[in-house]
Amino acid sequence: MLEEKVREALLGPCGVHTGDVVLAAVSGGADSVALLHALYGMAKAGEIRLEAAHFEHGIRGGESLDDARFVRALCDTLQIPLHEGSADVPALARAWKNGLEDAARQARYAFLQDCAANGGIKAVALAHHMQDQAETLLLHAARGSAGRGLCAMQARSGLYVRPMLGVNRSEVLAYLDERGLSWREDSTNASLEPARNRVRHTVMPSLRSVNPRVEEALCRLAGMARRDEAYFDEALKSLCLPAPIGVPYGLCMPLKPLRPLHPALLSRALYGFLVEAGVKNLSYECLERLENTVRMGGTCSLTGGFTAHAGWTHLHVVSEGFSPETSFEIPLQEALAGRTLPLGGCLRHVPGEYEGLGDGIRRQALRTDALSGAVVRYRRPGDRFWPLGAAGAQKFKQTMIDCRLDRPFRDLVPLIADKDRILWAIGLRVSQEAAVLKDGRGAEYLAFSGRLPWL
Repeated sequence: MLEEKVREALLGPCGVHTGDVVLAAVSGGADSVALLHALYGMAKAGEIRLEAAHFEHGIRGGESLDDARFVRALCDTLQIPLHEGSADVPALARAWKNGLEDAARQARYAFLQDCAANGGIKAVALAHHMQDQAETLLLHAARGSAGRGLCAMQARSGLYVRPMLGVNRSEVLAYLDERGLSWREDSTNASLEPARNRVRHTVMPSLRSVNPRVEEALCRLAGMARRDEAYFDEALKSLCLPAPIGVPYGLCMPLKPLRPLHPALLSRALYGFLVEAGVKNLSYECLERLENTVRMGGTCSLTGGFTAHAGWTHLHVVSEGFSPETSFEIPLQEALAGRTLPLGGCLRHVPGEYEGLGDGIRRQALRTDALSGAVVRYRRPGDRFWPLGAAGAQKFKQTMIDCRLDRPFRDLVPLIADKDRILWAIGLRVSQEAAVLKDGRGAEYLAFSGRLPWL
């Protein structure tokens, strides 16, 4: 029964095709030994090609080394190619400044990815089963996960497949007992320090007193959550929302199509946006703060040092490490010779008859005499600007406010300036001091090519 469940899952929701190379991650514990034997049967039948991988974490001393020897002997007996790796995980945890469990997971997954990349492997099979799935759902719920967290583990997540999610732990033990198969017991599984172990040894037994088949019930809930998330994903696709725009400080996207969305769709659209921006460890509270910011405007903090800002036109996610470009400055003629600006785009001359005197946004005729000492740079404190048609000069910050330019965009505006006087704020407006007002004589015709994300 276990073998048939693994086969159906592997060739079904796990997305593995006949003839693919599958790498089984084998710790030596009961679950991974059962998985290896089930996959071995498929390999003998010619349905897949099978390899194995074992990673020694350097945590449990001689016990851990014995696990490695056990897996090596098992693979030798079955004549399965074995990839072996090791690391000093306690040292890595100190260097990475995270917990031992997290460091072990990162190091192990990095090893598995290397094995797959170097061996043409199509899938890495992990031995997570029904009890693991139920525990994952509870952990996500306890940590305040958004609705997507109730999906728990997927049958396939990129390279990784989990063909035993429909298998109960009791089925694993019965399968091993029937075949007289031995396995290794990890002594740390009895520790109540890891959160998962506390759920396994204290929470799950209490829940079984309410429902003896609680694992099946929780896995059914995860399945319904995955079904609902698939529906919402399709609903979002049908809306054809604008794609997020990559900018030097992070990511942005227009606000207008977001604000009318039902909260169920908005939260999922924002989740995808944050994931693409690189924000990790998202919780319901984080998404709720961002939803309120989208509706009301303003700024909110996110996890990992990111900040979200909802301006007049766009939603922005700003990374902690971004700093505005204030030191860049080159003569205008050097920029016109083809030099690319630090934040992207370049300036060039265009023919005098090119679409009249320009639009002040991407094309503009400027008085030659006003450009004699001009440079190209980004904004700085004290900049002054006299907008075309205005009564006089003002702080450039006021011009950006008048143009309803979102705050994160303000450091991206390319400027043609003479000292603290801005002659053309590219993408916004041209200055009265440099604009050509009549027939275009004594003018230079300039155009900017490059992305201006606020347009």
